[in-house]
Amino acid sequence: MARLGIFVIRSFFVLALSLLPLGCEPGHNGAVSAEAANMRELNTWFTMYKNSHNQMLPQETGQKFLLELWRAEIMEHTDKNARRFFSAYEPYVEYARISGLDPAQISIQAYLSDWERIGTMYTNYAVFDPQDDAELWNQLKTAPESVTILANSTFAHEDLIHYMTADGEVHSLNYRDLLDDGTISADDFQAGMVPVGAGSPIEALRTVSNN
Repeated sequence: MARLGIFVIRSFFVLALSLLPLGCEPGHNGAVSAEAANMRELNTWFTMYKNSHNQMLPQETGQKFLLELWRAEIMEHTDKNARRFFSAYEPYVEYARISGLDPAQISIQAYLSDWERIGTMYTNYAVFDPQDDAELWNQLKTAPESVTILANSTFAHEDLIHYMTADGEVHSLNYRDLLDDGTISADDFQAGMVPVGAGSPIEALRTVSNN
């Protein structure tokens, strides 16, 4: 199922790239500005969560770190808010199919609410995953600017990979620059999935995973 899922996401990524206007400059495409805005809204919800949980971020890891915001009902449960858990212009339906569900038979709200089903690639964000590193939990409070908690997991946003650190700042990396300087390979790019996790060649993305 995971291999099929990667194939589906890769196919969607290739289609997305083919639809981008020629000559677009990074930062001027609607998807790019929408993606940064979406992350900022998620940060608002993380802040609301902390305000009602003794200034603590969710204690889950991976996809559940993000989706705990939904489970805790920090925001009103509407389809519009549910779509915030998926990066701009990437539909949740493909991820539902990866999870073995028929999107025609399950609403996006029901999908997010199925806590027991949540697993790898449940959304198209890579999310904070300390992988048993207790120091990373400490850094969420002591050095939040140094810990990435959310990032794009596909190369589907023009030339940029957006990521957000625990202090709520949204950053971006130009993945064509990463190709040019050898940080990522052409194989990484063609696979369609941003390399994340402890072994990522991109230092800023080593604290997030698709798990």
